[in-house]
Parts: sequence; C-alpha cells; structure tokens
Amino acid sequence: MDVPHIYTQNELMCFFTETDKCHFCSECPWRHLVMPVFFRLLFECGLRCSEARLLLVHDVELEKGCLTIKESKNRNSRLVMVSASMLKRLREYAEKVHPFPDESAFFFPGESGRPMTLGNVYNNFRRFLWRAGISHTGDGPRVHDFRHTFAVYRLKAWSEQGKDLLARCSRF
Repeated sequence: MDVPHIYTQNELMCFFTETDKCHFCSECPWRHLVMPVFFRLLFECGLRCSEARLLLVHDVELEKGCLTIKESKNRNSRLVMVSASMLKRLREYAEKVHPFPDESAFFFPGESGRPMTLGNVYNNFRRFLWRAGISHTGDGPRVHDFRHTFAVYRLKAWSEQGKDLLARCSRF
C-alpha cells in the first residue's frame, strides 16, 4: 500500500508558484492557462484527477460556484462547492479558454477537443515538482496526494474550529 504524501504549506506554495510560471506552448496552446487552475482545483476541492480531467463546461457552474462530478468512483455523482478564490480563478480561466462556451466541451481541453491525458497531467506534474524542488521518488509524491492533503487540511481546520469530526466524517 502506498503511503500518501501530505504536502506542507511550503511545498504547496512552491508547487503552485511553478504552475503559475507555465508558459505558452504552440503544441499545447492552453497548457499555460489549464495547469495553474487544474492542479489548484485538485487540491482545493479534493478532486480525483479523472474527475477534474473529465469535467465538461456545463459541469462547472460559474454563477453558483458548484461543480457537478458525474459517475466517479463506484459510479457515484456529487456536487462540490468551490471557495470564492477558486471560483474567481475558474471564471478568469473560462473567459480565456471558453469565451463562447460549448456546453459539451471539456473544461480542461486536451488535443483535438478531447480531455487531457493522464500522461499529460503526470508529465506536467513531474516538471512542476522538479522546478519547485520537491523530491520525487518512485513512491511519490503523486498527483492523487493532493486529494489526501485536502482531506488532512480539512480535518485539521474542522478540529481547530471545534467541529465534531465524527459527525462531519460520517457523511462520507
């Protein structure tokens, strides 16, 4: 069993600083816009990589700040609310990438209107890790560790707020 890597605040800051430096590439014309938002969405909402990759334009409610995740693990669907800061990023991103939205288009487009590939996500992830000075071994960190980090930070915040963790976690 893989041991999750829980990113420190400093690692997250360094990683996202590197995603923000992503530059235009004619081979992947949206990469410099997609990557900073994509990876933040994984962390800030605790999404699985496939859930974010397969989001369609109509799954992202920019008025309400809500994502519709359809038939994810075990064919479950759910709604995910985004923070105000994430919603601002999503809106700015959508204005640039989807100025005349096709509701059935992938929100994070890959080549020829298809979703980004896992290989594309992973290659960019490794590049950002390296540039951020975060050591990568065969055991991690992995893209999925953003989801684990989200969960740990959420539990920590609830605990610091005096929330009943058993009641909060029983929903999951």
